Amino acid sequence: MNAQLPFVSICLLTYKRASVLPRSLDSLLAQTHGNFELIINDDRSPDETEQVCREYERRDRRIRYFRNETNLRYAGNQNAALARAKSDLVAIVHDGDVYRPDLIERWTRALMEQPSAALVFNALEAMDENGVVQRVYRNNYPPLIAGRILLAEMLLRPDSPIFGIVMVRKSCLQAVGPFDTTIPTLADVDVVAPARALRCGLY
Repeated sequence: MNAQLPFVSICLLTYKRASVLPRSLDSLLAQTHGNFELIINDDRSPDETEQVCREYERRDRRIRYFRNETNLRYAGNQNAALARAKSDLVAIVHDGDVYRPDLIERWTRALMEQPSAALVFNALEAMDENGVVQRVYRNNYPPLIAGRILLAEMLLRPDSPIFGIVMVRKSCLQAVGPFDTTIPTLADVDVVAPARALRCGLY
């Protein structure tokens, strides 16, 4: 654990992924930066998600599990999770993904070193069911990029370079209001909007 790093919030968004959720939780609980709260926001899954999460919550006091009363879809679920985050540095991650043990530490350090940055994201690897890397999704962005530039590019591409792999400053999000629930499938574009509105950079 790195005591000099600040407390951060991790928001894990989940829906009907009970079978793969444990691998995500295990990788997050094994982070080198352990000073965090892990908020699991369940969008009213009809499977065994609640049972899985309750068991993890019982075993680790850093975990806080919440189940929505109604299905809010992606953007709404993201709003609900962020509202519960206690830290200004908030990682938004997804169920089923596996995270490197130093990811939260590296994200936290990046935002501490770049106070003008609204968020930080990185490349990702696509693995098969055996954990073998099949493809690496890497973006050729400079280390620090203006939010308006990335937003313009994201509006022209079918995928998202920050889908489920981002740490954002909650204060930047609050300055422009909640995620737009009328565009649930484009919520990742909405993540970048605060950086553009506040003229912050992305790292």
